[in-house]
Amino acid sequence: SHALLGRVQWALGDADEARKSFEAALRLDPKSPEAVYSLGSLMAVKAPDKAREMLMRFLEQNPTQAPEAHFQLAKIELELGRPKAAIKELKDAIALDPDNDSLAARYALAQAYEAESSTEAALAEYQKIRRIEPTNVSILNHIAQIYYEKGDWDAMREVLLDAKNAQNDDPAANHWLALNAERQSDWAKAAEYVQASAALKDEPGLNMRLSYYLSQSGRLDKAVQVLEAAHERWSNND
Repeated sequence: SHALLGRVQWALGDADEARKSFEAALRLDPKSPEAVYSLGSLMAVKAPDKAREMLMRFLEQNPTQAPEAHFQLAKIELELGRPKAAIKELKDAIALDPDNDSLAARYALAQAYEAESSTEAALAEYQKIRRIEPTNVSILNHIAQIYYEKGDWDAMREVLLDAKNAQNDDPAANHWLALNAERQSDWAKAAEYVQASAALKDEPGLNMRLSYYLSQSGRLDKAVQVLEAAHERWSNND
């Protein structure tokens, strides 16, 4: 009950009262993971070293809770701006709980690698997440972005097609697929991707791109129709 009260107080923005409630919970049950993690997360911003000390003590006393404790320690290390230390904690968390897929830890590890500019290591972690969540469009788009930054257009396109298969109208996947088709002067395909985007109904600029692709593919009448329809919808758009 004290831990629940603390979470409510924290959500209301009363950090001092929340801390007192979490501490009251710990006095009743010093090995309560819920109270330890809540208090650790609360203290991570203002007193990260103290939070880390508390979690280390908890880890020694509760080895069965080691994966989550390492994950919480990693979050504190990231808060302190120590990505290398965070990476070590996250690797420990994943190694101790491989059968549970450790998704939260894998996400954090990939992000920590990115913070360290370790692109290949980050990409490897995102690919592991992709195998666990093959239809996660956000992850697929992020992997595609990394390939784009690496200049690997073929790999980018392969991942984006998976994202589009998972969500046909995804704006990000269709945007980058259209740019790739434009790069290859495949104007009809570029137009097809833009037409599939869920963002088309809300973005005047995207309608102009669609019109351009249609004109480049020789479909001038259709290009004019797209512009006329867009002008009717956004009549004040010069």
